[in-house]
Amino acid sequence: AHGLFGLVPALLIQMQKNMKSANYSEKCKEMIAKYGDLLRASLGEATEDFLSALSELYSLYTEDLPLWLGSMYDKEFGGFYYSASARDTEGFLPDPDSTYQALRILQYSGMTGDVGCSYGRLLPDRMKQKIIRFLKSTQAENGYFYHPAMERELLDTRKTVRRSRDTQRATAVLCELGSLPTYDTPFGVRGDGILASGEGVKIHSGAATCEPCRAGNARVALPFLESPEAFREYLSTLTLIDNSYSTGSHFNSQFYELASRDKEIREAGKNYSFVEELISWLTENQLDNGLWNRRADYAAVNGLMKISGIYRNAGLVMPKSEEALISAVDAILSDEEPDAVTSVFNPWTAVYRILAALRKGGEEEYAIADRARAKLLGLCPEAIRKTKEKLSVFRKPDGGFSYTPRFSAHVSSGAPAAVKETAESDVNATLLATTDTVSAVFSALELDDRAIPIYSPKDFKIFLRKTEEI
Repeated sequence: AHGLFGLVPALLIQMQKNMKSANYSEKCKEMIAKYGDLLRASLGEATEDFLSALSELYSLYTEDLPLWLGSMYDKEFGGFYYSASARDTEGFLPDPDSTYQALRILQYSGMTGDVGCSYGRLLPDRMKQKIIRFLKSTQAENGYFYHPAMERELLDTRKTVRRSRDTQRATAVLCELGSLPTYDTPFGVRGDGILASGEGVKIHSGAATCEPCRAGNARVALPFLESPEAFREYLSTLTLIDNSYSTGSHFNSQFYELASRDKEIREAGKNYSFVEELISWLTENQLDNGLWNRRADYAAVNGLMKISGIYRNAGLVMPKSEEALISAVDAILSDEEPDAVTSVFNPWTAVYRILAALRKGGEEEYAIADRARAKLLGLCPEAIRKTKEKLSVFRKPDGGFSYTPRFSAHVSSGAPAAVKETAESDVNATLLATTDTVSAVFSALELDDRAIPIYSPKDFKIFLRKTEEI
């Protein structure tokens, strides 16, 4: 009897959670109904089935998420942790990438207003200044930003992709907050010469700006950019076929270092491009299925997502786009069980990146995009329901999502991120499963300007109150 009575409080708590979740689902339905009229002109007869499927997807997102997200903030450091186990365990620290991801959730979920509305104008000034100081404290004089819990020598040698990722993300957040890096970055973004302490340091003459304004120092930072010969030799050491996700991710993260090096070469009056060399290598190795893997499964489409980003950044239409689109849509509709949340998000992203590039091509490319969009519109209710079904296995009781069905990833882009085998949410997976997936769905359907928010400014206030409690 004692054991039975002991279950009652737990059952009541679960019932309360279920009621809260149901109430929040109703709020989502109301929001979808509110924005539905904007979609009818584009979707016509398919609108109602689309909205019904979208309501099912949005039912995954509960009012617990803003609370969980706020709990990832460390108001002493001014940054966000990757996971609760990292926050609660000595040796882990907030980092630039996790900070970027947490703030991106705010920006594209509707918490800051319309989807994509800047968080920079809404965060309290004290919080903004702490985030700025934290990020500036992670930048070195060479222009790169470093994960504060990792050794710089390791990041400069074997974990350069992590260093590139933190640099891109820290720079993006600083610019969103109306600030700048202290030092010029290897991507050509000019620093403002202001240290984390607020003291000034002389670094250059001229105005500081978030826009790339000159070549960086990527050649020094990445030895394979010393010369065309060094780059070709480096490419020859890499495995691309059936390893396209890892290799594609590598160059997707370091693309702007290649572009910065190209700018440096042009300024020196030389005629060579590392970006063009990379694109040629990728194109030469592309298979007939439009992929870089022989089997068209999640692993292959994950690689496609990364490599399509490289072509997009280069301003080019990817060869065999139609074949690649078929593979990506097949992955969205697949019954294959995903072992990571990226396998749910990446196919949608690959679709919208390829379509966006095709729209900038000629008549033939435009026709391919028209056919692909028409097919996707017919399949979208089923595709959205499949997406919801797959994402549901990653949802955690704390309101967020985990990287694998059972656990948060304990390493993220080579950095320590969580206590191993902890059943919890993490900011990376939660970003991918919420705002990034929803945004990718709308973008793939070419409805970017009609994206329906998941949350509202009321949830932003809940988030802020939680950050003050920590």
